[in-house]
Amino acid sequence: MLPELPINKGKRRRQIVEFRGLNLTENTREGEFRDTLGLSSEGYPLITQMVPRTEIEGYAAPHDLYEWDGHLVFVSDGILYYDYEALDNVNAEPKQYAVVNTKLIIWPDKTYIDLTNGEYVKLDASVAPTGAGTFTLTSSSITSVLEPKLKEDTLLAPIFGGYVDRWTPTLYTYGKDKSAVEACWNSSTQEWNLAALGELETLKSVWSDYWSRVPVITAGDIIIPSVSGNSYSMVSGFNDADASNPPNRDYLGSQPGYYAQYVRWDGIIGAYPYACRQNMYYDVYKVGMHNRLFSDVFEPGQWVQLSTEPEGLLISEPVKISAIDDTTNTVTFESEIYEGETAPTLTSFRVTRAMPDLDYICERNNRLWGVNNRDRVIRCSALGEPWDFWTMGTDAGAWAVAVGSEGEFTGICDYGGAVCCWKEGYLHRVLGEYPSEFYISDFRVTGVQKDCHRSMCIINEVLYYRSPYGIYAYGGSTPGLISYNLGTGRLTEAVGGTDGRRYYVSAYNEDGDGVLYSYDLTHGIWMKEENRYCDSMTYCEGVFYYTAEGKLFKLDKTGETGEWLAELVAIDETEHIHKYYSKLDLRFDFDAGSSLRLDISEDRGAYHTVWENTEERDLTKMIPIAIKRCDRLRIRLSGTGRVTVRSITREYTEGSDKD
Repeated sequence: MLPELPINKGKRRRQIVEFRGLNLTENTREGEFRDTLGLSSEGYPLITQMVPRTEIEGYAAPHDLYEWDGHLVFVSDGILYYDYEALDNVNAEPKQYAVVNTKLIIWPDKTYIDLTNGEYVKLDASVAPTGAGTFTLTSSSITSVLEPKLKEDTLLAPIFGGYVDRWTPTLYTYGKDKSAVEACWNSSTQEWNLAALGELETLKSVWSDYWSRVPVITAGDIIIPSVSGNSYSMVSGFNDADASNPPNRDYLGSQPGYYAQYVRWDGIIGAYPYACRQNMYYDVYKVGMHNRLFSDVFEPGQWVQLSTEPEGLLISEPVKISAIDDTTNTVTFESEIYEGETAPTLTSFRVTRAMPDLDYICERNNRLWGVNNRDRVIRCSALGEPWDFWTMGTDAGAWAVAVGSEGEFTGICDYGGAVCCWKEGYLHRVLGEYPSEFYISDFRVTGVQKDCHRSMCIINEVLYYRSPYGIYAYGGSTPGLISYNLGTGRLTEAVGGTDGRRYYVSAYNEDGDGVLYSYDLTHGIWMKEENRYCDSMTYCEGVFYYTAEGKLFKLDKTGETGEWLAELVAIDETEHIHKYYSKLDLRFDFDAGSSLRLDISEDRGAYHTVWENTEERDLTKMIPIAIKRCDRLRIRLSGTGRVTVRSITREYTEGSDKD
């Protein structure tokens, strides 16, 4: 018979001095958390609160944050902001950004903003000679005739005053020299600046009969000088002449067909002859797609697509512009635009700068890259030209390749010296520096989950992203799971970001609730910081920003710390017997105005409060508690303000293995 071992029922003490982060699995270790809120790994191994959040006010429903070269970009109420300054109007769709040289690409808007001068350009801009406007087709050209806003030439203003022999006029011709007239428009008051128009006020008083017939000129109207051959409505007092050969017509510069009308009065007022007054006539055209000038939108060498409305494409493949003639407003192409000898009869027409439909974009080596799920194609633009995806055959040109792997593309990024084109179960890496040496390496790996492309974030040369099976880290070989402790619950629409030390990821959980997690890259621990969905994040000039619930926030250590919670995993002493817990010791530091509460639960019972404190000093508190005999003890700490919990010590006595 074996001897019996004596039962030692003395008191025992155990201490938790390392708090290890969130663990939602059943494989837990002492000091880990079952739930957290408002905590951060900033003070590991202690329990400390997350960096406070401060709202940046003054913006309506901001979203789609982005950082470029120390500048903050975001959208608010349909306006794109750059360092909090409004740049241009955009639509409400979620954005993707990329920067090609100085051009900030905004997708899927298919626009860019030149960051050197603020110029806003539609990559897929169109000219539509339709409606009241007329157009003619040849086998390789289109000529569009503008519809005038005025039925006759208009004496808008003698913008350049003085004597004839002192005047060197500058013509505003088909948008080529816009500054002279555009400078006369006051955008803040939405009216013409009379001072900038020179003698306009004088003209208004002298020629009141004529001026009363001039329609209102509005912002956006096209204003060009009269073209040679147009008829004139001469104002009383002007030298009348045959319209085809007016006596004082001078042609200016090398632009045939553009002129100023000079008028000289013969007469004397007192001792002074009338000054020679120069008057320039303008044609004014309505703003509108069918009244746009080809040269305002396109340049020779660009590729366009031709369509009829609503019939569809006239030709499916893009065609290249070879020349644009402003005199006749004609655009000519390098190839034929229809088959046969007779031009088709059309009631409408549209010329659009050809841009592919890309589901995801990125920039690499001064090219715009993208993937398309409809055609399963990977594309890149010509070098430095994000509008040109069609000029191929040279190392400075564009490039495209179709792939045959199953599934949809779910994201694209520049990483590790290659363009990484992701699917949920594949990675296609495009390597090489220019088209003649581009090649693709294919890998069957755990990729980016659908609708989680915004979770991709590169930190210290490691790419982090949300896959269908968790959060993965990719260092260039095989991606590895780093979110084991978050359990197997599915997260959707994940968004990622970093503050340089942590990887933040926000998503919707299986219950449809938003959560924000942080992963400490140094210690490998997770925290749940907030119970809300953050739809965009970025790190700019040492500050972490995010948008949530229609507001813009930044992490601000000077802000006010709110509520927090730390629920530890169940404590069972690794012994299959019931215990009597008699005391808990908390060692913690307090900031003024903070509070701390301790709740406990025996086995699976409900939590109940056993102690609360609002003392404003550092202390170690011994808390004698009456706890039912139990197998597992759960501890939950919560509070407000800055409270640092350094350790938790428990005292217990072993019981029997029976109830």
